[in-house]
Amino acid sequence: MPSKLRSLPSPYCISVGDLLREEKNKPGSVFGAFITESIQNSIIVPPSLTLMLLKNKMQKVQAEGRGVLLDGFPRSA
Repeated sequence: MPSKLRSLPSPYCISVGDLLREEKNKPGSVFGAFITESIQNSIIVPPSLTLMLLKNKMQKVQAEGRGVLLDGFPRSA
């Protein structure tokens, strides 16, 4: 592996499933009940909501100078 790659911080893995469960369990979440209902009924959470949560998480991680690896995205394919 080139030394330039070795010096980079390891990417932060964002699992979309974990991200949705985290939001669902967050006290006071505006989307918690909707996500819970979607999961219970085996319905895919709308891409617009998933993208919003991903964007927020990615911005936080990238602000720390880390790259991002997405797991489970896109979910509607």
